[in-house]
Amino acid sequence: MKKMGFIQGAAVALACLGMFVGQIARAAQPLVTDVALGHGGVLVGKVVDRQGAAQTGVAVRVAQQGEVIATVETNGQGEFQVADLRGGVYQIETSQGVGVYRLWAEQTAPPSANDGVLIVSGDDAVRGNQNGGGLLGVLANPWVLALIVAAAIAIPLALDDDDDDSQS
Repeated sequence: MKKMGFIQGAAVALACLGMFVGQIARAAQPLVTDVALGHGGVLVGKVVDRQGAAQTGVAVRVAQQGEVIATVETNGQGEFQVADLRGGVYQIETSQGVGVYRLWAEQTAPPSANDGVLIVSGDDAVRGNQNGGGLLGVLANPWVLALIVAAAIAIPLALDDDDDDSQS
């Protein structure tokens, strides 16, 4: 009986762990930053290094759903501009990484939206999920979580050794 109690406790603990790990994996997804576009759908931005020094000649790509919309290069002050963009979610990419931004058409942005994009070159921060999530990504899958919970219920029932039938 002690063995059965241990197995039941382990199954319940594993199911609970699966639920918590799934929430942690979702929290690790990339943040989306709101940015207000200027007149004519102009996105402005700046690329700097970790010390705040402007990075000149850096290629900046603007992509939406994996398709590159525009490629520009930073000027002598590390600044760039991209015109004729519409509101939507975009990836702003440099050779140093990718940021996800929700661009808002002129005068539609929420008050908390930024006026432009600031990209820190050489930033060690992980932006996005580059490897599919690993173990955390697998445990965040609702089907895997359902399987763990089902196993936590089914295994103890299958191992239950009540010999009630033999007493009749």
